[in-house]
Amino acid sequence: MSFLPETLSLQKLAREPYLALPTAPQCLATYVWVNASGTSVKSKTQTLTCEPQSIHDVPLFYGTHWFDQQTHEISLVPLRMFQDPFTLGINKLILCHALVLDGSAAPGNRRVVCLEAMEAVEDQKPWFCFKQQYLLQTLEGQPFGWDSADSPIKGVSSTVGLNNTFGRQVSLSHCNTCTRGSGSQRPPQGPSRLRWAPVQPVEHPIWANGGHMNFSTESMREEGGLRFIHEAIERLAQRHEEHLEVYGSEENMQRLNNVGPNPDFSTFSWAVSERKCSVRIPGHVHEAGRGYLEDRRPAADCDPYQVSMVLVQTCCRP
Repeated sequence: MSFLPETLSLQKLAREPYLALPTAPQCLATYVWVNASGTSVKSKTQTLTCEPQSIHDVPLFYGTHWFDQQTHEISLVPLRMFQDPFTLGINKLILCHALVLDGSAAPGNRRVVCLEAMEAVEDQKPWFCFKQQYLLQTLEGQPFGWDSADSPIKGVSSTVGLNNTFGRQVSLSHCNTCTRGSGSQRPPQGPSRLRWAPVQPVEHPIWANGGHMNFSTESMREEGGLRFIHEAIERLAQRHEEHLEVYGSEENMQRLNNVGPNPDFSTFSWAVSERKCSVRIPGHVHEAGRGYLEDRRPAADCDPYQVSMVLVQTCCRP
């Protein structure tokens, strides 16, 4: 079923006076957790009698998971709390860990194993910056501003103008929403670029959505850290195939097609400044002699828990 744009606009206008109604001291807490396939999220809202001052004030909640061909009840364990940028006011978004009846992680929730890997190398202080690309879609399911895969490629990066930059107001709104929800903290390894893959992928020989991951350890960030970056790249080269197995869906192999800025999935490569490679050392990092590396192989639909886990397992030795 498709809705006309004017209908969607009417829905937004109709809700505004109700969102403006005062609800204090009650607070809407929206619990968010990873679904059973590990590819998306689910949410459920609970009304609290007052605004929680910390994550410890947020009660355990319950939801459902669909796996093994049936619905299972799961426990939602609050982990992090953010201001809700959608319902505003004192309302909160609660990021949760999902547990099944025996207390183990629910399918699709890989945080526990990732946490174990991080704690094993805690002394090396690994840092991450995940850059997830996305495309805006029209109501017909096509990327916003899309013509066809045969259209000539003009300037599509860092463009200016309404005829070149489609949906800029949505992107700016998205950016402000994320900033309000998470605070104004800037990742230590560069700004994050959130891009979500379209629900109905459109094939194109060059342009595809990646989930590039910046990664470093304390030794990489200190004086003379470039040597440790090179050592990490050597280790990544030895486990290239193993990393690709957890770097996204099968469509990721179509993205890594050795065309345009995309590297070849079958061969590991690295370079300084150049983007057509598996792993890149940014030019300013090479010049400074320390910093971080950028793994350009993960897809936009990858699981950041899996990507960050395999990076420390390969690059960091307890």
